[in-house]
Amino acid sequence: MRVRYDEYTAGKVSEDDMCGEMVTMHKGISEAAMMQAATEFMARSFPAGVFPEMKELVRRLHERGCEVWAVSSSNEWVIRAGMEQFGISEDRILAAKVEVEHGLVTDRLVRVPSGPGKPQALREVVRKDIDAAFGNSRWDADMLALAKHGYAVNPTAELEAAARQRGWTIYFPDGTRP
Repeated sequence: MRVRYDEYTAGKVSEDDMCGEMVTMHKGISEAAMMQAATEFMARSFPAGVFPEMKELVRRLHERGCEVWAVSSSNEWVIRAGMEQFGISEDRILAAKVEVEHGLVTDRLVRVPSGPGKPQALREVVRKDIDAAFGNSRWDADMLALAKHGYAVNPTAELEAAARQRGWTIYFPDGTRP
């Protein structure tokens, strides 16, 4: 997979293909083991990666009865582990996902929401207009365009340029401004 990832970073493999392969490669492993590994990964790799102001925003949105969804092309186990601290339940997560059969991961993709796949995944489950969307990379641009209000949070240079062009709010949490 490292060779394949190098091909992806060189532009030889699409985002959708890479994200799909990164979830299907776990075929045969128990979902419980995947969740344990994802939880350990999040604790080890992202202890300071959660922006307190975003956590507070999500808390306030929940208090006001807003539907809050997490949409990502990363694997669902990692996103589930990360969203626990935001109070976003797994039934409100749309991430790269495979079928699980008898507790074991299969290689049968359910979805890979990336780029245009993000608004498509949202439209399949959210039956009303999307008021706000938050993203940090070019793969979020279609989702931001779907919402009444798009927010580029700690964006990559490519998304920041798109946000300026489209008039989306650009926000750099404390300590992240380049």
